[in-house]
Amino acid sequence: MRRRAGALACVTFALLLALIVAGVSASAATAQQAGPTPTPPPPTPTPTPTPPPPTPTPTPTPPPTPVALEPMLVLGSVTLNGRPAPDGTEVLAFVLGTLCGRAPAVGGRYSMGVLSAGTTPGCGVLGAPVTFTVGGIPADQTTIFRPGVTVTLNLTAGQPATATPTPTPTPSPTPTPTPTPTPSPTPTPPPTPPPPTPTPPPPPIPVAVTEGVQCPDAAYDGRGDPLPRPGQTFGVVVNCRLTTTEATDFGATVVFNLGAEARAVSATASHGTTTVTGTQVRWGGFVLDAGETATITIVLDVTPSSGSVGRPVVLFTSTSTTGRTLGGGIVDVAGPALDTTQVRGLLNGGIVTTAAPTPAPPAVTPAPARPAAPAPAVVGLPRVGTGPALALPGSLSGAILVALLVVVSGVAVLRLRRR
Repeated sequence: MRRRAGALACVTFALLLALIVAGVSASAATAQQAGPTPTPPPPTPTPTPTPPPPTPTPTPTPPPTPVALEPMLVLGSVTLNGRPAPDGTEVLAFVLGTLCGRAPAVGGRYSMGVLSAGTTPGCGVLGAPVTFTVGGIPADQTTIFRPGVTVTLNLTAGQPATATPTPTPTPSPTPTPTPTPTPSPTPTPPPTPPPPTPTPPPPPIPVAVTEGVQCPDAAYDGRGDPLPRPGQTFGVVVNCRLTTTEATDFGATVVFNLGAEARAVSATASHGTTTVTGTQVRWGGFVLDAGETATITIVLDVTPSSGSVGRPVVLFTSTSTTGRTLGGGIVDVAGPALDTTQVRGLLNGGIVTTAAPTPAPPAVTPAPARPAAPAPAVVGLPRVGTGPALALPGSLSGAILVALLVVVSGVAVLRLRRR
């Protein structure tokens, strides 16, 4: 019974606790749904109207009082009809048609004050035009009104007086004088000139002893085909020398005249300077002592023409050596021609031919090398372990195998016997 009563009390307590929790939850939900109580807005104050400001009464502006301006003083000479105006001639000043000043002419001059608008209405204001009359005639000059200023203005009115022309007197003709005959002079015979004195002929200028430029060496230089043929260019080098027996100035030029089928490529000399032109090689600008030798090397391109077949090609048609010795002698030596027959290294004796070039000998083909005998084969034993392999001849390795077989067989036989 006690256990039941205790259980009933516990159940009752639990129910009460549940009811309390449910009531609290319902109150909270109701409070959330209802929300806070609104606060009434404060009353809006009624604005008090502001009275408009009083309108100010405008004060009338008094009219400006005209300021009296000082008059303008005008003076100067006065001319009427080209002459100074007679004394008492009236000079008047007007501002826009209003008379604003007057003065008499005295001694050809005048002086007056031109009144301002502050003194006389309609008269001068700053910048207004001022006109003048002299004896009632408008003057050519005008000015503008400037108060308190002195203006020098020379007035001119009327037309200038016309001057009476002065007659020019006619000149009287001048009488022509009668010429007086002049007697003819007696001719004087000219003097007989003396016979001319014969001029002796100039002494002959000594000629220096020299052989002129010599070209003893000409050779094929390896360019082109050494067999001269039409249209085929080959190279030639020519070595020339110049020797004198006494000191000679070759300020003048040594000239090499080229043949029509030769062209100079270059020219170098041991002395002086060289110049290569189209058909000439010039050499000069040096002095040689007695017995001294100068040399020149000329490189030529030679191209035979079809008309040169059967004959040599002319390299130099001629040479010319000119100079002057220190003693006054003249050097003037002409040299012979040079052709391809004098050139070393050319085939066919330097004569142009139409034959084909000589073929080059065939290249020699070397015999094939015999193959080398093969090396004997090397038989190696099976590799065991990590040491280096040992290569042995075939016969030795076979013997070793046989020996191993014998040893193994012997060991086997001994074991069988022991058993």
